[in-house]
Amino acid sequence: MKSGEINVNNDERQLSLLKISRFLSFLLNATGVVNELQEHPQMKYVRTQITQLDNSIKNRSIKMGLLETLTEFMNDELISYFNSGVGFDDEITGEMLDFLREKSHEHSEIAKHLFSFYYKWCDKTVDFRAYLEDLTEKMESLKDVSLDDFTSQDYWLPHDTIIEISQKVYQYRDSQTFENMVKNNVKDEDMQSNVLNVAIIFREIVIEQYKKTCDSYKNWQNINCSEARIFWKDISKEQVVHELEIMAGDASLYRRRQKQDDLVFSIEYLALIPPYTTRLKYLKQVLTQFDVRDADKSWVVEMLKNLENEDMKLDMLPDSFQKLNKHLNELNGYTWSVVKEFNFANEFIKYLLQNLIGRDLTNLINGKYLIPFDPDKLKL
Repeated sequence: MKSGEINVNNDERQLSLLKISRFLSFLLNATGVVNELQEHPQMKYVRTQITQLDNSIKNRSIKMGLLETLTEFMNDELISYFNSGVGFDDEITGEMLDFLREKSHEHSEIAKHLFSFYYKWCDKTVDFRAYLEDLTEKMESLKDVSLDDFTSQDYWLPHDTIIEISQKVYQYRDSQTFENMVKNNVKDEDMQSNVLNVAIIFREIVIEQYKKTCDSYKNWQNINCSEARIFWKDISKEQVVHELEIMAGDASLYRRRQKQDDLVFSIEYLALIPPYTTRLKYLKQVLTQFDVRDADKSWVVEMLKNLENEDMKLDMLPDSFQKLNKHLNELNGYTWSVVKEFNFANEFIKYLLQNLIGRDLTNLINGKYLIPFDPDKLKL
């Protein structure tokens, strides 16, 4: 590097000096017989570069690419570098550097939120590609954008009206309950309209409705199972706690609110309602097929009514399933397979009972298995 060779816009040279800023600060702050050192052309060049960098920060002409690298250094290290051997009336302060670091971080955060929103919720809109390409171009050209341009009102056009919404939605990016809320509250044609319309729908409908639903779980005992089942659809047992943490806002808040596992157990039981309801319906049909005495008063009918009760509250589920499991303990997978096959063979069973063995179930059992059978004992 030739002495006196200065290029105000040469960010690479600024970066090369920053990498050895500690050493340069030591030289610039050296005391004693240092006149010859301080008058050396190379030291003058360093001072000039520091002055130019200092001015670019204060007038906001510094490029975002250089700013991003600059903020990787600690404040004390940068302050020592900027203020060493150079007499500025207005010195670089920690507050200034914190502002620069905030702006550098702000760009990456905004872009991350927007990309997430576009890919997850706007990929079916007519202008998805246009928004995506513009945002990608902004990311690729960022290093050449000045801080002044970046902080201008027009820099984020046409994404400016979507930034705040994307920030709010980002925290729900992995939430199945939030996705269920979208599916249940937004029409497919609206999700296929345009990016701005989708953003408005999220702001005015989805986000507010989701927050309202989350708040209702502070008194979860009063929530109907029918309502909760829609909200918790397609959520596995392993996902429940994670979803509750998202709903609470953070894990620590969830743990402070949740002093017992009743809510978790109740939500886990929600997923069991459809398959258990189907099994009980199969079993009820079998009782009807074989004219089992008092079938309409059996535990099968009682449990089925409980599971199909639209007004049953969440906190009632654990007790209901405990009672149900007591009855089902003796029924294994093979038993359920037979019950299911009987349902699919309903017409055949009717034919057997009415034409081949009559209405006496004893004939079927004794004829098949050659064992004594008392139909009075077949009572559930």
